[in-house]
Amino acid sequence: ARAGDVAAVLDAEGIEKAHFIGYSMGGWISTAMLLHQPGRLRSLVIGAWDPLRGIASQPSAPNFEALLEIVGARAPALRASVTTQSRAGLSACWDALYELDGVEDALRNPPVPIAFWAGRDDDCFGGVRSAAAATGVQLLEVPGDHLGARGKDSIPALRAFLGRIPG
Repeated sequence: ARAGDVAAVLDAEGIEKAHFIGYSMGGWISTAMLLHQPGRLRSLVIGAWDPLRGIASQPSAPNFEALLEIVGARAPALRASVTTQSRAGLSACWDALYELDGVEDALRNPPVPIAFWAGRDDDCFGGVRSAAAATGVQLLEVPGDHLGARGKDSIPALRAFLGRIPG
């Protein structure tokens, strides 16, 4: 469903193909783009997401309630944004993060250049590094944790990856 939403935005903007960079839940959406909308991609960066083990690579957050506790300790404002109205939808999104059918094959035979991107101090880093080793996908390793890796230290690595793509 999320990949279809991205395709609808591309259609609305008259964009046939795009370089797609997704981070965290966006990394999950990147994976969905690879599986369900590969013809819309010029390149793909899967950030802060282990595409082979998904959320199962996050032992610190085995379920949505545990995630809320962790987020509350690390980013209270983000935790406060989860309302009674949004909780059920977010929980359903969490459950969907376990759906990984076909991902490994798609990563081993990608239709476009792909890179993984993660901060060395991110809880997901070990899983992302293992996924890169297992599939041969380039890893853009940057300083920082889950929230910090989105900063200025990531820009050179992302630009270098995109700069090697023809066209």
